[in-house]
Amino acid sequence: MKRRILSVICALLTLISSVLFPAAVFAAQEINFSVDHITVNAGSSKTVSVIANCTKQNPEDYNWSSSNPQTVVVSNGKITGLRRGKTIVTAVKKGSKKVYAQCTVNVTADYNVNPQSAPYKNKYISYRTYNEKTKQYYMLRSYLERLEATNGGTLTLEAGEYDVTNVLYLASNITVKLSDGVVLNKTDDTDTKKLIPSQSLFQVVAPSQAELKHNGYNGAKNVKILGEGDSVIDMSQTGNDKKYACIVAGHCKNITVSGIKFKNLQYGNFIEAVAASNVYISKCSFVNNESILEKIVSFSNDGKDNMSVSGINIDAPDRRTGSFTQSWTSYDCTPCKSITVEECKFKNVSRGVESDRYTENKAHTNIKVSKCRFDSIASYAVYMLNWQSPVITENKVSSCGTGDAGIKGTSRAVVGQGVSSPIIADNEFENCESIMRFTPALSSCGYTRIDNSITKEEYQRIADSNYSVNNSYKARALSVSQGFLKNGKPNYKSVYPKLHFAEKTEER
Repeated sequence: MKRRILSVICALLTLISSVLFPAAVFAAQEINFSVDHITVNAGSSKTVSVIANCTKQNPEDYNWSSSNPQTVVVSNGKITGLRRGKTIVTAVKKGSKKVYAQCTVNVTADYNVNPQSAPYKNKYISYRTYNEKTKQYYMLRSYLERLEATNGGTLTLEAGEYDVTNVLYLASNITVKLSDGVVLNKTDDTDTKKLIPSQSLFQVVAPSQAELKHNGYNGAKNVKILGEGDSVIDMSQTGNDKKYACIVAGHCKNITVSGIKFKNLQYGNFIEAVAASNVYISKCSFVNNESILEKIVSFSNDGKDNMSVSGINIDAPDRRTGSFTQSWTSYDCTPCKSITVEECKFKNVSRGVESDRYTENKAHTNIKVSKCRFDSIASYAVYMLNWQSPVITENKVSSCGTGDAGIKGTSRAVVGQGVSSPIIADNEFENCESIMRFTPALSSCGYTRIDNSITKEEYQRIADSNYSVNNSYKARALSVSQGFLKNGKPNYKSVYPKLHFAEKTEER
């Protein structure tokens, strides 16, 4: 009965429209789709219907088109998503260009995998190097390559352990989500001599461009690696005979790493930011077990330097310094800019956030380290080398260079070399061998020596704005030296011997 009444109403409306507006009988509003908006995942399809006069139409009576065939293809109402983006699907009544309907299609690219998942569309399973040791690497690789083809999207790893033998490349607009309970193990056992394991886990560069030469910040962009709950990247199955990295972000921009527990790296950098712009690292932890710290200290005190571990390394791709050697860099010496490290934890490592070499006239700018915690640091919590306008605020450093974490005579909570216009305030230093030292920088690669560009008033403000807790009088000295000797070596004589950090009191 209701259907009959609805049919009568539609017929009356059509009749009234034809009488009052005869030219509009075949206007665009006379037909429409069953939906105005539709969302479809890349690689999937959905079907829409044409409705005219409240009646479902035969799709073959219409010509179908997509405003962006690279994003969506359509045939007789069947809409198939190809790559991430938006488009408009149109159905035009055959024989009349004035009778048409349109709907907006949003194409997403969201995939979920678990440790037992097969590669996307079984890609790589016929490879001779595909085996029990490498199958999870190939599975993750296949989905990340799929996301490059779809112009980005999201890959969510469900809870479980994943063993990754080789590097996973990240193209633009990709988000990798590590669900609560995910453990990513970087392993070196491929069980085949035909596949040599990599020394990094993630590299922020498109898979199809990993052998091209990049410059500036023109590589991958808008990349996120996000951890939820207890999500871990574990490097304990790598050794100390080679230098490793969890994430290499080079020639890129707009990168976010958040909520991940990085642990047990024996040699290398947890994160390398090289020629990177607008990088945000937050709520991550970079923690080694105590046995790794003992080895780091033992190697360093014995005069060896092949077991240092940094949480975050900030560098420039410079062939002369040799600190970045990926095949996809043009070695154009691009510095980093706008790097923020916030609410992170560093424990049992050589260095927290640092640069260890510099390129002449290529200062890293706007580096911010805020609200971080540094515990049991062997060398430096923050090492500012050739940094312009850094901001170091509201951090807490404890046990830097003291007790089992001590490297003889070289540990400083904060070091500045070639620094200009710093803001260093509201930091707390507890049980440190030395709180802060500023010295000239001397290049081992033949670059011009650089000094700090900081006024006495700025040094005084640094001494007044930070707090000492349970440090010796010697450790509380704000050590400042300037200039070079006749032999070219830095002059390490203190310029302002009376500058000291005061012990924190209840009033401060």
